This record gives sequence, C-alpha cells and structure tokens, in this order.
Amino acid sequence: MRTLVTALVITVAACGGGSDKNGEPSVACNPVTQTGCGTGQKCTWVKIDAASSLGKVACVADGSVAKAGSCQFGPDGETTGFDDCAAPGVCVGGKCEEICSLSPDSCPSDEACSRYSGVFDGSFPEVGACDFLCDPVTQQRAYDGAAACGSPDPGAPTIGCYGFFDRNFACSPVPSAAQDLTHGTEALGPPGGAYLNGCAAGYAPLLRSSTNQDAPVICLALCLPSETYVGNTAGATGLPGSGYTCADRGATAPGVECHFLWTFEDAPATDRNGIGFCWQPGDYVGDWDADAYTADTGFPACVDLPNSDTDADGIPQHYEYGCAPYVP
Repeated sequence: MRTLVTALVITVAACGGGSDKNGEPSVACNPVTQTGCGTGQKCTWVKIDAASSLGKVACVADGSVAKAGSCQFGPDGETTGFDDCAAPGVCVGGKCEEICSLSPDSCPSDEACSRYSGVFDGSFPEVGACDFLCDPVTQQRAYDGAAACGSPDPGAPTIGCYGFFDRNFACSPVPSAAQDLTHGTEALGPPGGAYLNGCAAGYAPLLRSSTNQDAPVICLALCLPSETYVGNTAGATGLPGSGYTCADRGATAPGVECHFLWTFEDAPATDRNGIGFCWQPGDYVGDWDADAYTADTGFPACVDLPNSDTDADGIPQHYEYGCAPYVP
C-alpha cells in the first residue's frame, strides 16, 4: 500500500546537548551497567538546563521509586537535576523505566529499548529507556496488566500504546496537543508526516486521508478485528461485544471496517491477529489487483469479498485483502 505515513518520530521533545557545562563529554560512569559510582549512588542523566537541552551523565544519590512507579526530576542543575527512580531506572513520561542499550536491546522480553531526545544525549547515543510493551487495542501494559499503560487516570490517559506496521507497540506519553485527536482528525506532527504518538490513546496515525501523498496523515481508531466475508459480516466493524469495535471508538461513518493490521506488514506474525484499525477502504483508490489493464478502484471491502479463491492464485479473496487472521 502506498498511503502509509512517511515521517514518524517517537516524541515531540527537542534534542539535548549531551555534554557538561564546559562542553566536555561526561563519561565518568556507565548508566546501563551502573558501574563507576559509589555506594548509595546511581549513574543517570542530569538535566542542567532543560530549556537549552544541556545535561550530562553523572553519579548522583540513588532514588527510591520502583520500576513503573510515578517519578519526577528535580530542578535543573548539576546537583539537583536528576530523577527519583531507583537504579537502574530513569524517569520517562512520569514513569520509571529501566535504562538500556539499544543494540543489542538489553530490555526484558515484555519491554523494548527506545531512544528519547533530551535523555542520554551526546556521550551515550546508544543508551535509552525500556518502554513497556502493550496491547494497542486494549491499551493494557504487558509488564503488569495496568490499564491505559499505567496512566494515573485511565479515564483520561496521559500515556498511550503506540506503534506502527512491523514495529513494537509500546507505552509512550501522549502529547497534550494530541489528547483530543481521535478518529478522522489530522494527526499531530511535522509538515508532511506525523508523530508516532500524534493521536489520542487508542488511535494511530497509520494512513493519509487519501491516496494523495500530499494529503494529511489522519488518526485511525484501533479495533479488535474479526474474520469477515460475504455471508459473514457481523464482525465487519470489529468483534461484536468486545468493547473494541469501530463504533466503540467513535468511528461510525458509512463503509467503515475493522481491518487486520498484518495485511500491510512486511513481516506479518500471528501475534498481530488481535490488532486492527478502522478505515473506509473504498476511499483509497489504486491498482489493488496489480493489473494495468483494469481501472483503478477503491480498496475492496471485506463485506464484498468471498472466502474462496476466485482468481486462481491459491489465496482466498478475503484473506488476500486482510479480512482474516494471518496464517503462516
């Protein structure tokens, strides 16, 4: 498909400087291995002047907040600008996450190492924080099953589960400017693109508003898909009764369907079968049958496709167009 987002970034924060106040790299300790510091200390990022993205890695007093607990940084400054997380944690989006190496990823299996601007910049470009993996449909955190990715108020989430085709879905802060950007609205982001967390929790900037590459990227509701074809259309807009249909997420326009996400992935996997997105397939006109001698049409709707192979390619039509779970 050629309507995918072409510009994605994980945060809306500015990049940091990565050096101490004298411009010299700060490499006295290692934040990943937590070596180089004394008893009762931790090796972490210190914000010297957040407004000018100035900070350093240094040994400071260890904190007491456990992993996934609510945290905060002290006032900017060499002796105060660090968080209250217990080692080896660092405060990201108001939650303590484990400090990690990006390559190889040193995080536990239910977490993934992500790079954040303004934290561990400069001297440690391969250091990040272990984002908690999550279910983008239910917005549940894998680490402990916390609702709304552990947001303080699940009814008004400030942390959401974000990801993209062929990428992990992980908990990330919801930018304040994106908290009301739901289905069909233009996603928050730079010109021509969108931030990965540029929509409200439960929504994702997966497609443009049309097949025009200059069209804005829009937020699409995430849903729990159900196999759909001619004669079996009850789950066309999501699994009935699940609480995660397109209608449950406010996507009620005529022609909306809950489509299996795996269809547009380069490396589909069965663990993505529970992830779908709400869209109006007929609005996306293109050469979907890969036949230059036929007219371009809207993407086929699941409700119009048979569950049999009608073009002799060995694949049932509804499966070919992503209306059924992936089977390896």
